Amino acid sequence: MHQTLHQPTVRTVANWRMADDDFWTACVQEHFAGYVERKDGRYYASSAFGDYLGEYATLDAAQRRVVQYVERLTAV
Repeated sequence: MHQTLHQPTVRTVANWRMADDDFWTACVQEHFAGYVERKDGRYYASSAFGDYLGEYATLDAAQRRVVQYVERLTAV
């Protein structure tokens, strides 16, 4: 009998803070992880390296994209 073991998924936790009007920054394990900026009612996500990660209709969606980017970088 063959049994496949699956490792549990570890979810990245980002701490978000509103650094200025229309500007949010994220830290993961005390390291700067990226930011979201609101312009003209849209939300623009960027990595800690300044990589453009996309334009989103909601703050939540833009923040999720930053976290996804960090998860991709830290995947083993």
